[in-house]
Amino acid sequence: KWVKRFRAEGVEGLRDRSSRPLSSPSQTLPATRAAVETLRRQRHTGKQIAAEVRVSPATVSRILRRLGLSRIRDLEP
Repeated sequence: KWVKRFRAEGVEGLRDRSSRPLSSPSQTLPATRAAVETLRRQRHTGKQIAAEVRVSPATVSRILRRLGLSRIRDLEP
């Protein structure tokens, strides 16, 4: 590994690097979030939404919690 780095980058390739991934963690697409919100406002349950949108129930739960719609009673004004 170190030899390969040295050959590719020279002495600079031997310096310490962060082990943190370069890209940010994957996020739910805005279209998916919108679909979850729309279905929730139509009073679908989390499991129904997960099956319809094809994401995990945990993802649906996180989205609903962020939107403040995790309980049916939250839909009422």
